[in-house]
Amino acid sequence: MIAALKLFLLPLAILYGLITLLRTSLFRWGILKAYKAPIPTVIVGNLSLGGTGKTPHVEWLIRSLQSQYKIAVLSRGYGRKTKGFIELSTNSKADEVGDEPKQIKQKFPEVPFAVCEKRKVGIQELLKLYPDLELIILDDAMQHLAVSGGFVMMLSEFHKPFFKDWVVPIGRLREFAWSGKKRADVCVYTKCPKSIDAPLQDIYAKAFSSEKPSYFSRFVYGEWQALTNHSLTNEIKQVVLVTGIANPQPLVNALESQYPIELVQFSDHHVYSEKDIERIHHIFANFDASTTVVLTTEKDAVKLNEMSSIVNQNDVPWCYLPIEVAIENESELINKIKNYVESYTRSS
Repeated sequence: MIAALKLFLLPLAILYGLITLLRTSLFRWGILKAYKAPIPTVIVGNLSLGGTGKTPHVEWLIRSLQSQYKIAVLSRGYGRKTKGFIELSTNSKADEVGDEPKQIKQKFPEVPFAVCEKRKVGIQELLKLYPDLELIILDDAMQHLAVSGGFVMMLSEFHKPFFKDWVVPIGRLREFAWSGKKRADVCVYTKCPKSIDAPLQDIYAKAFSSEKPSYFSRFVYGEWQALTNHSLTNEIKQVVLVTGIANPQPLVNALESQYPIELVQFSDHHVYSEKDIERIHHIFANFDASTTVVLTTEKDAVKLNEMSSIVNQNDVPWCYLPIEVAIENESELINKIKNYVESYTRSS
């Protein structure tokens, strides 16, 4: 049945891939003009539709580079209800700027952050506001070919690598893998297990390139942070896990070795309603309130923290789980980015 469906969708997938390939070629041939930013840009992107962990890798870049350069971050602001250029503040609402940009801004309030669907406009506006900028991180801009000249860090999920996928609607790729990967300077395989055999690493590395380097990153989960005033005094024996992310399975895997998990899963970038909260609290009520916690992701927390039914909740313990990434051979990757920044030919 599945094979028959894929065969039926194959012509659409090929057509979609050819259209994206033509667009890419028009930029490469110079028929469609690309804007070269006057300062270096680091592009964090992927070939798939999502779920590769871009946000924690953007945060990793900020931590790694903010002491060396005056940096800013520019994102499209996926899921926001607004249009155009908006500079974030720590008081920005998730529906105005997007949940992931708000998450990053809360962690790095001193770093200029803006959202704009047109990256050229966004870069120009940021430079007007901060003319001393030395580097801009472009979040999810690998397919935004209207801006050229950046260092492209392509992310691919380890358990769902780009070289085993296909373009939509058969798979989740936004373009042909063999074409898209050529634009990347490095590939970072994300959500990796703690240890990977050297032969398997070699297979993954060669699937990307025999000339350009590949890196392997994994999630590192921090201490649980409270969203409400209610605190548990007893040992946790049950977790109601609430997620609105593309792929919650790595988080489920990390938690279920320690706790029984009741997963309440929503779609990526889900906008929570009071009805959703009622449903979650109803599920919570099925367990012992003294030993059960409602746990959510950091991305979901920035939206849930804006809801009065959560903030003023004293009966249900809500927590969120911070995530960072650890990248194997990270100093090598940082040096590659620094070499790009230092050698970039700036325009006036």
